[in-house]
Parts: sequence; C-alpha cells; structure tokens
Amino acid sequence: MTDKGPLNRFIGERKYTVDRIVPLFKAIQSVYREYSFDWIEVQASCIKDIKELFPEIDFTLNKVDGIGSKVSNNKEIIFIEVSGGPENAVLKHVKEDTEKLIKEAMFGLISLLRGYLGKGAEKARNICVYMVQCIGDRITLSEVCLDKKHFYKISQIKSAMLPFSFDEVEKFMEVFELLYALIDGLKNQTRELKKLMLADPISNVPTIRDWIWDAKITFLTLIY
Repeated sequence: MTDKGPLNRFIGERKYTVDRIVPLFKAIQSVYREYSFDWIEVQASCIKDIKELFPEIDFTLNKVDGIGSKVSNNKEIIFIEVSGGPENAVLKHVKEDTEKLIKEAMFGLISLLRGYLGKGAEKARNICVYMVQCIGDRITLSEVCLDKKHFYKISQIKSAMLPFSFDEVEKFMEVFELLYALIDGLKNQTRELKKLMLADPISNVPTIRDWIWDAKITFLTLIY
C-alpha cells in the first residue's frame, strides 16, 4: 500500500485472509514464539477433545479459517473466522460464521480447562479464550469465559477497521491496539491458569466439571 496504489477491495475471502489477515498474526508469532498459527480449513483438535469427553453428544463443526495455539501445551486458544471479502460479506454467511466461531471458542475453552476439572469453578471465571472475526474491512476481537454453571460469557474487547489506501494509514493504530489487547489477554490467561494449577482442591463447592457442560442440552447458554 502506497500513496500511488491503494489495495484492491474487490477480492475473495481466501485472498483477503492470506494477504491481509495472516500477516497480522504472523507478526505476533515472530515476536511471541510461544504462540503459533495455522490457516485455511484447519481441523480443530478441541473438537476431538469434546467428543472424547462427551461421546453422547452428536455434533459436527466445519473446519476453521485460522487457529492460534500455545506451543507449550498445543492448546487452541485463538479462533479466527473471515466472513467473506472486504466488499462481498453476505449476511447469512456472517451469521453462520458468528455462531460457528462462538462454538469453536467455547469448545476451545472446555478443552483448555479439561485438565482442571476437579478445581473450584469460581477460580476459572477469569480464564478466557479469544475470537477474531473479520466482516468486510472490520476486524473484531472478543473473549469467551465460563461465567457460571452452564453459562458462557462473551465480551467484545476491541474493534478496528483495516485500511486499504495510504490516506487511511492511521487506522493501523487501532489495528495494532487490537493486537496488543490480544497479547495482553493471552498473558493474563497464562497467569490465571497458573493460579488455577496451584489452587488446592476444595470440597463442598462447585467444580469446573460441574459448571462446564450439561450433556442433556446440545448448545450451552451464552451471555453477550
């Protein structure tokens, strides 16, 4: 992008993902080596974990546009969906991707907490996984956490517009702020997981196992 050549807005979802979205997260990966990203039709391992934990639940989920994982434990903690190109987002596709992204993040959180099922549930409330959705030229960062028994809370953290011409280059400041918010959230996730790991088991209180899933329902209640 230069003052003589604005970027093409009339491109498809795949090219938009590879040319504009992937480089943002490659920059994170190059600095913070503890995180890695995979792209384009990625099979989420957390889905396999859910099927192992709850074999009685029958569900299918399409592959993911992008996934960020913690290298040390290979847990998927960032889920990315690109809902069309910059100029051709379709409302039906956006709605489907939004629901799909929520499920991906929720299952990712369940997989992340799988090793702590006997710990007190209250101690897991500040542990989040992260969602990034691109709709048109807007990129939005949100987080999902376990709020109370069978309730998952979704909070929007930051939204930014991607620039396509040199005249809009200052919009990159908001994009960088969004990426910084993601890194800050990941650091907090590491701290909270360490607290959870060191916490002593407590009797007569709800555990993460009690809160995390109700096998009698196919989709958990969410708080926006």
